[in-house]
Amino acid sequence: LKEFYLAEGHCRVPQRYHLSPALGAWVTRQRLQYRLLEQGKPNSLSRDRVQALNALGFTWKIKEATGLLEMVLTGLNQGNTKTS
Repeated sequence: LKEFYLAEGHCRVPQRYHLSPALGAWVTRQRLQYRLLEQGKPNSLSRDRVQALNALGFTWKIKEATGLLEMVLTGLNQGNTKTS
């Protein structure tokens, strides 16, 4: 994951990452375990792992991150089209 981050500048590894399918599957499992943790259900995610992934800027919820990015881009596009 650190190598991916250094190469891409983010930790949003696709589920079917062609260069490392195992990495894509692992990242997907971490997000699933995090959801279970948030729901108070049994999970295999340690506090240390959560902290380490957070330190890398790991995105736990892709849909929320994508929605936020779309809002920012929409705001930027609207700001660029306004005339004073």
